[in-house]
Amino acid sequence: MEDLRMRKVFLVLLIGIVCTISGCGGSLVAVSGTVRGTQENTVIAGALITATGKDTLTTVTGSDGTYQLMLPSGKYEISAAYQTFKTASATVTLEKEPVTKNFGLSTGSGKVIGTPDGFSYDFELITLPYGVDSRSITATDHRTTASAAQAVFAKNFNNAPEGYCYELHLSGEFAFTDPLAIQGFRLYSAHSADGPFVLVDAAPANLWGKWANIIGEFRDPLLFGTGESYYAIQLYTAEGETPLTEPVALVPLEPLTLKAPANNIINHESGITLEWNPVAGCSFYGIRVYKKQIDNSWTDYEIASSTNTSLVLSGLSPGEYLWRITAIINAPDPVGVWSKRSISAHRAFEINLTD
Repeated sequence: MEDLRMRKVFLVLLIGIVCTISGCGGSLVAVSGTVRGTQENTVIAGALITATGKDTLTTVTGSDGTYQLMLPSGKYEISAAYQTFKTASATVTLEKEPVTKNFGLSTGSGKVIGTPDGFSYDFELITLPYGVDSRSITATDHRTTASAAQAVFAKNFNNAPEGYCYELHLSGEFAFTDPLAIQGFRLYSAHSADGPFVLVDAAPANLWGKWANIIGEFRDPLLFGTGESYYAIQLYTAEGETPLTEPVALVPLEPLTLKAPANNIINHESGITLEWNPVAGCSFYGIRVYKKQIDNSWTDYEIASSTNTSLVLSGLSPGEYLWRITAIINAPDPVGVWSKRSISAHRAFEINLTD
């Protein structure tokens, strides 16, 4: 009897599990699809998908522009939205079978807009220690931030224990002759020249007199890998968009690591040799050394460039110093479509001539 009772209990539990998975009180039906741009071979990552019926559910498209929602059967209004595009929507009825609903997002009335006069742009791809903002390493008055200096002295690391990441800077300009013309730009990225090109972000243009510029700084897993990636720009207006620019292929520089001296070393001579490992393809290296001032601020002590992988500093006065190296390579085209940098971690050393 006991065995029979246990079998019944097990059967009830099993039925409960099956009902939970399949939804005995009303099964869930999958609706999925891809959100694309107007231009062929573009997909929209991060588009907001909203399904409105008895309830409202939302999701966002993934890095390939696809989405999926599991919904109770019924009638739904499904929309796809992303900034700078018109929202697209459709009505679907879900019964038992999965439903595919793709969306194409257009700009304004869908016009193809010509490229404005004087349009030029360039990319800068930066390799740098994880958690460091390349623009905040040094302030505009040539003083390194106190937080950056404190972090170096507080640790015994020699390079970048958290690893390295990539940052893409975009800048461009064009003639601004019509107040109703170009409003902003979109950045697309692909890991193949054949695409698909994934929308990374969109932002407005900055206007100044008869010219406008576009500026962007991006850190996004869609953009980067240690291999080759392709980048293209699209400009948009209230009525339409330009075709994508010719893709620019970029491979990031390898991380720049420092050799000597070790971090936080105390040197009892007035001279010291800075050494670092070479970066393949580098055109030259930028060397920056800061010294701690009496008010505890840090200012530039030495700014130099070299094609070598070492620099001798002599005649140093006692005190605390920070240093870092930047590897730089510019495009062979004198006009310049791209450049690359690889920024090292900071290291610190102290000159003490009394001990």
